[in-house]
Amino acid sequence: MDSRDISFPSSRSAGRAERSPAPVQPALAWLWYNAVVARTRAPLWVLCLGIFLVTHLLAVLSGWAAGDIRRVTLGPQAIPWVGSSLLVALCAFVVGYAPRALDRVWDGVRPWVTNTEEEIAQMRAEAPRLLTRPFLWSLAFWVAVFIGLFFLPPEDNPFWQGYPHPEWFKPYEAQQIVLQGYLFGAATAIALGLGFFTRFLSGRLRLTADFIQRGGAVGLRPVNQLVRRVWLTFTLPFLVFALVSIAFATAGGESVTETYALFSTLSYVGIGAIVVVTFFVPQLFVNHLLGQQKERELRALHHEMEETAAFPKDGDPMAAVPRLLRYQHLTHRRATVEEFVPTLVNTEQLVELGATIGGVILLHVLFPYVLEQVFLAH
Repeated sequence: MDSRDISFPSSRSAGRAERSPAPVQPALAWLWYNAVVARTRAPLWVLCLGIFLVTHLLAVLSGWAAGDIRRVTLGPQAIPWVGSSLLVALCAFVVGYAPRALDRVWDGVRPWVTNTEEEIAQMRAEAPRLLTRPFLWSLAFWVAVFIGLFFLPPEDNPFWQGYPHPEWFKPYEAQQIVLQGYLFGAATAIALGLGFFTRFLSGRLRLTADFIQRGGAVGLRPVNQLVRRVWLTFTLPFLVFALVSIAFATAGGESVTETYALFSTLSYVGIGAIVVVTFFVPQLFVNHLLGQQKERELRALHHEMEETAAFPKDGDPMAAVPRLLRYQHLTHRRATVEEFVPTLVNTEQLVELGATIGGVILLHVLFPYVLEQVFLAH
C-alpha cells in the first residue's frame, strides 16, 4: 500500500476487508495527513512551505494594520515572527512525515521477527493510535496557552508593545488558537507518543533467535530514524524558538509582566518534558528490547555449546572433529553477541546530540547579550 493511502483505524481484524470506524482522537490527530497530505500530489515540503507563507503573511498583515509593518518584516525584531511561522511549518512536516516513517518501521522489522502476518497487521493498525495517544492533552495545553495570549492585554504582551494599534494582532492570535494549537498539539503528541510506541514494540515484537548474530539491529534503524527526525525537526527548533522568544521579550530593558512570564514558564515546562520523552524514553525501550534479546541469544548459545562439548569418552575420535568445528563456530557466534552493545545510538548520534544541546546552551547564554547590543545600538 502506498503511504499516501494510509488510514488510521482503531483496530483491524485479520482476514476481514471492513475496518472499524476510527475514534475521534486518532482521526483528529491525523487530520492534516488524511485531509491534505494523503490527498494531494504535492511533496510534503511544498505543503509545509505553504503553511509557512500563509501564517507569516497573516503576521505581516497584522503588523501593517497595527501601524508598524517594518517590525514584522525587517530587522532583528522580525525573527520571532518568522520563527513562529517556521515552527508551524515544521510541526506540519512532523505530522505529515510520521505515517510514512511508520511504513518504513514495519518494512524494516518484518524480516527479523517471528510474529505472524496477523499479528503484524494488528500492530500496524494499532501504531498510529499509540503514536498520538497524548493528543487531547497536548491539544488542550497549547489551545489553553494561545487562548491565554489572545486575552492578554496588549500592554502585557512584549511583542505588541510599541505598536500604535496592537489590537489588530487579535486575528493573528485567533489563528494561533486554531491552526497552531492543532499542529503544535499533534506534533507534541507524536513526540510524546514515541515512548508509547517503542514500549509497545518492546513488548510485542518477537525477534528471531539469531537476530543479533545476523546483524538484525539494522531492521530497527527506521525506529531510530523516526526518533531522530522528530528531535531535529520539532524538539530542537522548539527549544531554540523558546529561548529566542524570551530573549526578545526582555530585550531593550523592557520587563516581562507576571502574566506573560506565567505563560512562558508553562511553555518551558511542556518543552522540557518533550525533550526527555522525545529522545531518551524511546531509546530506553529499544535498548530494553535489544538487551533482552542479547540475554536470550547468549543463553541459547551457552546451552548449545554445552551439548556440543558433551562428547562421550568411549566415542569415535573421528566423530569429535565435527563437534570441535561446531564448538569453534559457536564460540565465534557467542563472541559476536557478547560484543554487541544493546542500543541503536551510535557515536555519530551522540556527537550530534551533544552538539545540538551544547548549541542550545550557548544560544541561551550569548543570544540575549548580542540582542541587547543590537537594541541598544538602535
